[in-house]
Amino acid sequence: MGAGESVPASLPSSPAVVWERAVGDGLGSPVVGGGRVFHLDHQEAKEVVHALNAGSGETLWSRPIDAVFRDTQSEPGPRSTPLVDDD
Repeated sequence: MGAGESVPASLPSSPAVVWERAVGDGLGSPVVGGGRVFHLDHQEAKEVVHALNAGSGETLWSRPIDAVFRDTQSEPGPRSTPLVDDD
């Protein structure tokens, strides 16, 4: 939400889908900051961080950051959520 915007008192029962994307495996959450959506997923044996345009879903950039995490609890993939610092 932008400066000066207030939290709505209620949300619609069926919000409109603005855009959607297929993503790789991972257990983190997407975050929004500065008009962008950031998320991590598993792509070709790497953990990859992605930045998308929040309004259109267009990929702004993607970067592999590490070998994919593996354990016996679920599919291989990141177990963290990106942090956004708007400074």
